[in-house]
Amino acid sequence: MKRILGKCRDEAEGNRNNTKFEGCRLGGNMEYRINKNNGDKISLIGMGSGAVCMHGKTEGAELLRTAYENGINYFDMATSVAEVFEVFGEALSDVRKQKK
Repeated sequence: MKRILGKCRDEAEGNRNNTKFEGCRLGGNMEYRINKNNGDKISLIGMGSGAVCMHGKTEGAELLRTAYENGINYFDMATSVAEVFEVFGEALSDVRKQKK
């Protein structure tokens, strides 16, 4: 995860035309794209969910939480197995409450 976020920061520094936000826990900047239909800010780096359950529920939830805390807010769940939804719920349940 640290290697990926460091790469994101390095690439973001080279591209100044996109919206970036500071404050990632690992010291990098996450780059975002704006959804023209609804104005949502979507992280340039997304995370697939296929491998989340391979690490077990606890470690999978920690991985998801770390990704979110470091600016990733796009999670591809299109090909996920049913068990992954419980892990996402555990890891990010408070995020929905914060948005209200």
